[in-house]
Amino acid sequence: MWEHVHDVVVDNIRYRVRETGTGSSIICLHGVRWTGQIWNGLARELMQHFRVVAPDLPGHGDSSVSVDGYSFSVLSDQLAGLLDCLSIAQADFVCSSWAGSLGVRFAAKYPERVGRLFLIDGGYFAEQSVPNANWEAMLGGDLPEEALNGFAEYFDFVRADDPQFWNEDIEAAVTDQVRLDASSGRLVPYHGRYRSLGNVGLPERSSLADTVLVLEHPDLISVSYCGKHGCRVPAGAGHGLLISAKL
Repeated sequence: MWEHVHDVVVDNIRYRVRETGTGSSIICLHGVRWTGQIWNGLARELMQHFRVVAPDLPGHGDSSVSVDGYSFSVLSDQLAGLLDCLSIAQADFVCSSWAGSLGVRFAAKYPERVGRLFLIDGGYFAEQSVPNANWEAMLGGDLPEEALNGFAEYFDFVRADDPQFWNEDIEAAVTDQVRLDASSGRLVPYHGRYRSLGNVGLPERSSLADTVLVLEHPDLISVSYCGKHGCRVPAGAGHGLLISAKL
């Protein structure tokens, strides 16, 4: 499905990048626990008219860890470097969940590089308002042990979020979230490599000024399953698989 899967080195980061199609560029950024595989279905829809680029963000999938940390400011600078390496001066951005905040910060910091910005259930929730929130709580503790017994159990766990939207593309993306540990015979989260930096805490949120600046952009579209910030919400769609819906 992806015509070109390759590695791009930006400073100290090695990005795994998926590309397909030709035309103006659309950069697709995934959320925590996912990889660029989550955009399989969207890429198939758009590849006849656009160049679709889906990187594994630092510390996820087959990209390397970020030795400079995971603040959205640092990630924005790294993303700008990736665009330079791909010879992309400006692009439209589709950002899911956690990457919504990255999209907001990037658009505020590099407005000349952003055409349209699509936020899918992210970019507006103030995680810092949650006492003692940290990456450890988001990345491991909330996965029930029974869900890691095997791929069938893990599929059932994730599919429960949006059973009516489950398809082969989503299954491929979910498969890319975990790896089978040969010693234990159980699944382990593949994104866990960047936890080697320790409990780095949540990256800073985009400032209110940044958010207001981006929200004034005429080409911002935000979609949310909770209905508070969205423009169109498919019935029954949950956070994890919302991007699989035909919006």
